Amino acid sequence: MVQRIEGDFYNSEENKKHLQALCDGENLAKDTYIELECRNWVSKSNTLTFDFGKNKGILEADELSIFDQPKSGRYLVNKFIGVHIKDKQINDNNTVTYVFTRKKVQELYYNTEVKKFKPLDIIEGRIGSLNESSAFVDIGYGVIAVIKVSNASVVHMSDLRSFFTIGERVKMIVKHGVDAENPFLIVSHKELLGTWEDNVSQFDVWNATVGKVVRIEDYGIFVMLTPNLVGLAECVDVPIKINDVVSVSIRNIASDTSKIKLLINTTVPIRHDNSVIKKNYIIPPAIEDGVWYYNKNSNSEVRRIVTDFNV
Repeated sequence: MVQRIEGDFYNSEENKKHLQALCDGENLAKDTYIELECRNWVSKSNTLTFDFGKNKGILEADELSIFDQPKSGRYLVNKFIGVHIKDKQINDNNTVTYVFTRKKVQELYYNTEVKKFKPLDIIEGRIGSLNESSAFVDIGYGVIAVIKVSNASVVHMSDLRSFFTIGERVKMIVKHGVDAENPFLIVSHKELLGTWEDNVSQFDVWNATVGKVVRIEDYGIFVMLTPNLVGLAECVDVPIKINDVVSVSIRNIASDTSKIKLLINTTVPIRHDNSVIKKNYIIPPAIEDGVWYYNKNSNSEVRRIVTDFNV
């Protein structure tokens, strides 16, 4: 089954033909994949409704998803969804009501594709929603994988909403496939953003660059230089907040301890902008024995960052 992120197919010529067929009241095969834009939700019946000229369509709550969420169609309003036709009803006034199912589409994709994913597989998706600690990623047909804040980057962050944006395309690496005990795919992100060596090789001492403030402590200000690299600057006597973007100079790079010392150049933060720290994905070479090292050569056991895909 071809992977489709909901919304990608909506403006295709094939989908436009399907939508026109619904307006004309034609018969379409039940396994025809159609993408719809959710505009109307009826609270009394907890049903999404769709207008196709004189004809209409409905998607009831128990056909929304194979998962417990969403339980209400109102969370899908203003979003695109992929459906199959469950039934076609001819009304007394010679109009047609199409009964849709999104659940069957997800079941098919989940059983034929998602169940095949195994540790170290690299997959793609799009951020559908965010909160402080989790990013919910559509990996196809509304099936969700979750990136936890600890798996997003090696950089300690308090809020993922400053790292990802809704609608952003991301790559992920599978940590644990689905099974009877774990129906949700467990994925990670940081392993595709490069090692310490990959990231620090972009900089030399006294280079000037921009970074994003991700943490403020009494002893210094942590500034993200790349999505997988952070440096520490001394505190300054100007108001700086988390997520501010500042100009910094590299004072020192200590590869033996994986530490970078910074000097904040600007007295006023430049701007707030997630796009400043651009994600450049680096597909790691073969991961020996299922263990990924961020800073394998660090002399500090405490600072050594490892992901064990065997767990």
